[in-house]
Amino acid sequence: MKVRKSFLSLLFGLSSIGSPNVFAQTEQADSLKLRITQEVTDTARARLYIELGELLYGISHDSLLHYCQKAGLILENCPNSKVVFQLRGRAYCNVGLSLTFSGKNRDALKYFSMAQQNCILAKDTMGLAMVFVNLGYLFDGMGQYVKALEYYSNALKLQEKAGDSEGMGYSMNNIAHIYELQKLYQDALKLHQRAFQLRRNSGDTLGMAYSLNNIGLAWSNIGRPDSALHCFKASLEMNERLKFHPGIAQSLNNLASIYSKQGKEADAILLYHRALVLDRAGSVYQGEIVVAKNIGELFLILYHKQGNRSSLDSAKYYAEASYRLACEHELLEDMRTGALLLSAIYEEAGDMKQSLSFFKLQSLYQDSISNRESQRMTIRQQERFEFERQMEQAKEDQLRKDFMVEQDIKRSRNILIGVIGIALFLGGFSFFIYRTLRTTRRQRNVIAAQKGEVERQKNLVEEKQKEILDSIHYARRIQRSLLPTDSYINKSINKLRDR
Repeated sequence: MKVRKSFLSLLFGLSSIGSPNVFAQTEQADSLKLRITQEVTDTARARLYIELGELLYGISHDSLLHYCQKAGLILENCPNSKVVFQLRGRAYCNVGLSLTFSGKNRDALKYFSMAQQNCILAKDTMGLAMVFVNLGYLFDGMGQYVKALEYYSNALKLQEKAGDSEGMGYSMNNIAHIYELQKLYQDALKLHQRAFQLRRNSGDTLGMAYSLNNIGLAWSNIGRPDSALHCFKASLEMNERLKFHPGIAQSLNNLASIYSKQGKEADAILLYHRALVLDRAGSVYQGEIVVAKNIGELFLILYHKQGNRSSLDSAKYYAEASYRLACEHELLEDMRTGALLLSAIYEEAGDMKQSLSFFKLQSLYQDSISNRESQRMTIRQQERFEFERQMEQAKEDQLRKDFMVEQDIKRSRNILIGVIGIALFLGGFSFFIYRTLRTTRRQRNVIAAQKGEVERQKNLVEEKQKEILDSIHYARRIQRSLLPTDSYINKSINKLRDR
């Protein structure tokens, strides 16, 4: 019996899981389109285009590519800023993801590289983590699990640094997925348990339900069906409480697979029927293919046990329904397993012609799968070579950029040292001039004070001199007043001569 596992979380702008409500999404899309026509700034329009692409992503990967490419073209003409770098990173990452889904890995890598550069320039840790998640998914699909694990681990480190518990949970699931492919089930289990703990701490009930589903699958792979059953039941209860139909169908299918292995066919059939109804109602065709085939296999087991012809007819009915749907959607692996199951059913029914016909179809599908896988392996090897060459080139470019940045830093440091030296010289010279001026001013003040004192002393001397001269002149006047005049003396002398 085939079990169903939770999917990886990949989209840059979304973290929710679930089947889209097409009617609600159409209304939201119309609202976004109207707002785009009303916006005047390029950055706002670009942001709305990105949101529109992410909204329609669940319906069409082409919508994600179309609108995010439009946003990218707008943002290329915007002046650089943190917001513009952040939006470019988001748009380029979504374009890369859409190209990955289309199998255009080389072009996807180019866009992821551009997204990475812009996220680094914007210092957008969360955006850079999502770029690493998508790069991990790209290399995961190419079978380069070491590379995928490296990118998933880098994403987890960034999310831990940013405290993004929701993102950490998804990255842990992605790393666990790589471990499961390598059959390291114990390591995968530990990571799924850590993811569950994170989601429980953050109150993410839907995330807890998905983690419990993954934990159950890990226990089943280890060989602990009772532990797996407990986890699947807990996941079912949470999904039912949330009324999340895809999750309910997934849990029911996984529970039924455990019951089937335990020989509880009746309980398993009831659960499978409930899952099938939900998958059909939600148009989850992949789930419907898996569940219908599981029911067909279970009825074939019942026929082997009981020999009841009605069980064989039921097995044929569900196997044919699964096979038709697989053919409708051209899912080769499901077509091959469906044809193999129908071959076994017709063999039990005694219709060897039909049995042989379906067995041949199964062989043809197997050959197609093998050929396609061979082609994919060839393409992967070519792409791997090209990727490695591009990665080496990217490393060389990065080293060259780092060298240029280092030279710029050294040049800037030398310029800074020169500026500081000139500033110190000018500061010292200014201080010297200031001290000289201050000393000169002080000396000038002293000279002025001394000059003032000299002037005061001079004035004092002049006053004393004047006083002395005045006294002399006064005495002279007194003397002159007491002494006879020259004329009197001359007269007296003349008189004496005459005698």
